[in-house]
Amino acid sequence: MSRDLPARITKSAVPRGMRVAVLIWLIFAGVFIYALFCAGCALASGDLFSAGLNGALAAVLAWSTAGFLINVPLCFYLTRKFSSGHFTEIAAAYKRTLRIWERLPIAKDLNFGVAVATLAFIQHARGRFDDAEMQYRRAIKIMSKNKRAAYPHYAVITNNYAGLLVREHRFEEAEELLATALGIWEKQKGHEWNGSAIPLCTMASMYLESGDLEQAENYLLNARRRFEAQRDPQMILPDSMWQCRTVCYLGLTLVYCRKRQWSDAFKFMELALDLVYHRPIAFGTLSLYTTGKIVQELLSAGKVEQAERMLELAYSIGSKYPDHPDAISLLDHYENLLRLTGRVAEISDMRRWIRPVTPMLRSISGSL
Repeated sequence: MSRDLPARITKSAVPRGMRVAVLIWLIFAGVFIYALFCAGCALASGDLFSAGLNGALAAVLAWSTAGFLINVPLCFYLTRKFSSGHFTEIAAAYKRTLRIWERLPIAKDLNFGVAVATLAFIQHARGRFDDAEMQYRRAIKIMSKNKRAAYPHYAVITNNYAGLLVREHRFEEAEELLATALGIWEKQKGHEWNGSAIPLCTMASMYLESGDLEQAENYLLNARRRFEAQRDPQMILPDSMWQCRTVCYLGLTLVYCRKRQWSDAFKFMELALDLVYHRPIAFGTLSLYTTGKIVQELLSAGKVEQAERMLELAYSIGSKYPDHPDAISLLDHYENLLRLTGRVAEISDMRRWIRPVTPMLRSISGSL
């Protein structure tokens, strides 16, 4: 039985919006440096008026655009590191920068809020849920002062925070945030409107947790139609959109597993696995929780082969983040499978995260 390795993608795509932001950053930085240079030359020649004028220009430019000048390099760093899954390194860089930023006599504006929101998401992905919630609340407080200017960041952060609340069964709080996120996205025009698929998926996860399979199915199918549109929102990282698609397919897999509609369940499972085969970044730590639920349903129905395929994929991710809460619970599911299949001797290596696995992402003839 052949096992296909994931295709290798070495570079994360940089969205057009990020390229434009970098270009603007270079222009502002160039003007600032030029103003300082002119001020220095004027001071050296004894022209105090010109030195003061250029110095004032540099000071005003630095104060008014400082947040932007700090945030753009951070965002560019994120786009380069996100696909490699270096979350610990990203979190450390953001924490250092935010500590320095807080001490500077500059406005804690939208750019500061975006940086805090990004740290919140990274902590969420790392499984540091308490710190993630604290940072989410902090970012929302900053951004809520001007929600319109904060688009699409405010829609993204309210959705991400809602996802954290859903897993804690704080449904009323989550629903309020999701209504806000969905309302923002659905007011957008063109391909930006397709971003509404993201809160639809999170809303579906809430109904999955509460046991309303019909509502969950409706929201996920609606999200799928929007995900399959030709263009994604330009302000959302492409890697994030691929992960959201995987979340959608896995959600539908879980819905149909619970409904015992196996042909539909396996159809969406294959779509998820095929997506991960072509884009490994599409499966991350945020998919571990749903994957564990799917494995439980498959094992309870005796679908051992499909359960093992999902477990091997999840294990390959969990082994990179062994202290993540969902990775730890994954080990219990894997032990259950190994016991069911008479492979008790393999449990020790599996629990030490040294079990060799090669995720089988391509469909096997006759396996469904």
